[in-house]
Amino acid sequence: MLPILVLMLPVFVHAQTIDALLGKVKSWMTLLLPIMVGVALIVFIWGLITFIAKAGDETARTEGKQRMVWGIIAMFVIVSIWGLVTFIRIATGVNTSTTIVGPKIPN
Repeated sequence: MLPILVLMLPVFVHAQTIDALLGKVKSWMTLLLPIMVGVALIVFIWGLITFIAKAGDETARTEGKQRMVWGIIAMFVIVSIWGLVTFIRIATGVNTSTTIVGPKIPN
């Protein structure tokens, strides 16, 4: 209960609205998502290069295979969660292109 109150505190003191807080979270996620997919792709390519470059060494090939598998798993999980969130957003009819304007405090 305390973490929820801490998150809601800016709303209570009118320093920040929930919409602004969610906007910041969305902007961070918009930045982090391509970076995470890129890192997973780099891990996969790193494993592929290791697998091909050290074809004679069995331990290096096994290490390369393992990196490729983890890269594919990471990409699958990231894209699956991204797709699931988009599906739920569309299924529930949540429109992210409109902004909600709250009531203004009179001066």
